[in-house]
Amino acid sequence: MSDVRRYRLLGLVAAVVAAYSVLWLLGQGPLDQVYTAEWASRRIAWIFAPVTLLLAVRYRRALPPALSITGLVLGVLVGEVIGIRLFLAQAARLERELATGGLSSFEPAHPGWWIASLVFVALSAAGAVVARRRPPGVA
Repeated sequence: MSDVRRYRLLGLVAAVVAAYSVLWLLGQGPLDQVYTAEWASRRIAWIFAPVTLLLAVRYRRALPPALSITGLVLGVLVGEVIGIRLFLAQAARLERELATGGLSSFEPAHPGWWIASLVFVALSAAGAVVARRRPPGVA
């Protein structure tokens, strides 16, 4: 491997590590009251970061890890928007059941983490497919 390629790969790996560090800091700092962002930074970032690094090392291009990171960010946003609406609807249903004197074993759940995971996997796979189809030397 030439020095230029080695430095380019090192820069790509450094960019991925920096991006996940920023996402973790945001999730544990200013966004710690946002369920999906906090949960993703605490629970799944350490699982998704190696996947993104693997895409960077495997394809040696910026597009696959960029799509992977975009998938996590977009997944957290979509997961929070959809997840909070589903959670509030489930909580309202539980309130109605309890208000009528019924017992319920139903517990509201926030599916934001699940949505974030699916979007991440989909965009990571898309990045790998696009990288395999593009000729060498193209981002």
